[in-house]
This record gives sequence, structure tokens and C-alpha cells, in this order.
Amino acid sequence: MGIPPKTTLAQIVSDRIRNYIIDNNLKPGDKLPSEKDLTEALSVSRTVVRESLKSLQAMGMIRIKAGEGIYVDDSTLKSVHNLLDYHWKTNGIQMKELFETRKVLELGAIKLAVENNDFEQIEEMDKWNQLYLEKINQNENPRAADIGFHRALFKATGNSTFYQLNEFTLEYFNKSFLGAINDSEKLIGSFEEHKEVIDWIKAKNVENAQKVMLRHFEPIQKFLDRYEDLKGANYETDREN
Repeated sequence: MGIPPKTTLAQIVSDRIRNYIIDNNLKPGDKLPSEKDLTEALSVSRTVVRESLKSLQAMGMIRIKAGEGIYVDDSTLKSVHNLLDYHWKTNGIQMKELFETRKVLELGAIKLAVENNDFEQIEEMDKWNQLYLEKINQNENPRAADIGFHRALFKATGNSTFYQLNEFTLEYFNKSFLGAINDSEKLIGSFEEHKEVIDWIKAKNVENAQKVMLRHFEPIQKFLDRYEDLKGANYETDREN
């Protein structure tokens, strides 16, 4: 059987190790054959096996413990997270793209939360929102409570992959828009919008809950529009100079 163009022997070995994990229904924490056993079973050099194992570890599929062995790792989309983290650190966070991503995730979470109908998690959203109000009334930073509310929304979906996708963007999103809303009256309005979202989810009305969430994002949209206008004006000034 010929090797496909641009496919290295290490890549083929990586594929076979992945298939071994799948075919044997191995779970996180299960031990894989040793490096020596893999070398003999796959009839390749130890150098090729080591290269393949390093690649799989970088992807978050396996974990190599020195002196102990090779184990299936709890990947939880680590490879995706690493790629996003690298992309944002090297190219900078594209605020508009990040905001658009957050909107899509939040609207999707509402639909899944309604379908999943997890009463306990919906109540958890309400608890975080009440804490959010308390922090506002006490003139304290409500950011942690706000994050808790949105995390509870994603937990209410019952979809762990969707929750992990949210976690990937949450930290960057909150850092980028940390100063977008700091007026107490607007923060109270944000609390009310949270409450409306919860009520519509309880009523199993996806459309209305999503409409409120879009309204919830409007201050950030305005902030972003001002930011883009300012950035464009500075660019034109630089060109003239």
C-alpha cells in the first residue's frame, strides 16, 4: 500500500495509534503500549514512534509520563484551544471577530438550554444574576457574577463541547470588553436583561430569549463601533502624516 503524497511515516503511525485508541475504546487515563511495543508492532524505528507520540501529545490526545508510560489524555478540545491561543497571541485579538463569535455562541446556547430544560442550571443562572445585582448595589465589581451567569447558561445546554467552546473565548472576550460598560444604570439594565433571558428560557421561548440577548449585546456593539471608527481615523491620520 503506497504512502499518500506529502504524508510522512510519522503521520501514518500517528493515525494508527489514534485508530488503536478508538478501536479499543480507550478512555482518558487508560495506558497505551510502551514505546518499545509500538516500535515492534508497527515495524518502524523508535525515532518515528517518538515523533508520532510527541505530535499526539501536542494535540492533547495522549500524555507521556516519564518513567511511567503513555496514557490517553482528557483532550477536552485542547488542540483547538492551543491553536486559538497561539493565533490570538501572535496576531492579536480581532475584537469584531471575537464579538461575532460570542454572539453566535450565546444565541446557540439559548436554543440548546431551552431544548435541554435543565431546571437546576436555569436556577443557577438566576442565583448568579441575583449576585450580580447585589454587587451593583454594593458598588462592587459585578464582573465575576456576570461571568458566572453566562457560564451557567452554557452549562444549561447539557453540551460539554459547547461549554468548552465558550470557555475558549470567554477569557479573551471579558478582557477585551472589560471597560465597555461601567455605568450603574446600564449595569442595572444588564441585570434586567439577564432576568428576561431566564424568564423566556423557562417559558421555552427561544426567539424572545435570543432577542433579549441581542439587545444585551448592543452596548458592546456600540463600544466596538466607536473603537473601529477611532482606529480608522487614526489610520487616516497616520497616512496623511
